[in-house]
Amino acid sequence: GDGIPNGECDCDGNVIDDCGVCDGDNANMDECGICSGSGPEAGFNCDGIPLNFVYNQSSSQAFYHIFSAFDTEGNPLVPYEDWIGVFNGDICVGAREWTDGTTTDIPAMGDDEYWYSIGYLQEGDYPDFQIFDASENLFYPAQPSEEYPFSNNEAFIVESLSAGIDYTLTLDNYHNLVSFYALPEDV
Repeated sequence: GDGIPNGECDCDGNVIDDCGVCDGDNANMDECGICSGSGPEAGFNCDGIPLNFVYNQSSSQAFYHIFSAFDTEGNPLVPYEDWIGVFNGDICVGAREWTDGTTTDIPAMGDDEYWYSIGYLQEGDYPDFQIFDASENLFYPAQPSEEYPFSNNEAFIVESLSAGIDYTLTLDNYHNLVSFYALPEDV
């Protein structure tokens, strides 16, 4: 509101705050300017991007066009809820919300030798992918069906991307008792 009572609140000349609270102090507004919002503490920035997937734009970039993507259960990603991020090690270099189009183009930023792109992809680096499953509120590493090294101004076609959990088992020459993180439906 504009801070002037508008008949919805009779508070003897007191003003309504931006969240419509009579004589309020905007305490009901989060740091993104949303009334009763939870702000970045909820895991998203003010633009609705998962905090783990925030990156800087670079003048060096490529696009990975992904036709299909699946969560850890093998279900297709949910359009306009789930996200795909591109990483160089633990540095996010691009991300996009999954869409219902033919493909979702995921940008991948390269190091263009400015401070904002330190640690970004170099020519020939293979990017890592992550999937944010919004229904589970979890991030998973993802494996592309085809792997392409980063190259500035290129566009790559990736048939599918599947979320999974990577781990390594060390086995001895003798008997080994092994536990698995999860079992597939067809064991």
